[in-house]
Amino acid sequence: SADLAASKGCHATSPTEGSCPIFVAQLSTGKVWQIPPRSGMAYQDVLAVSNTEILVSECDWPGISDEGAYIRRFLRFSTSSLDALEKAW
Repeated sequence: SADLAASKGCHATSPTEGSCPIFVAQLSTGKVWQIPPRSGMAYQDVLAVSNTEILVSECDWPGISDEGAYIRRFLRFSTSSLDALEKAW
């Protein structure tokens, strides 16, 4: 069974939506990672979680008019790299 859960989330002190990280929790240990968005990008949603990968959608931030709301990229995060991803950018 899957031991990981993931969701996009925002801190109450976030000045903009673009600063909302992906939170990944390991259910058996309670460990939580925060994967920040890349510069000039924003996460839209977590699409899938498995024991080996997390799939998320990403858009440009800020977007030009309504275009920022469209998915621009899909990102696959390796769950074995969560410690490194938390500090990657």
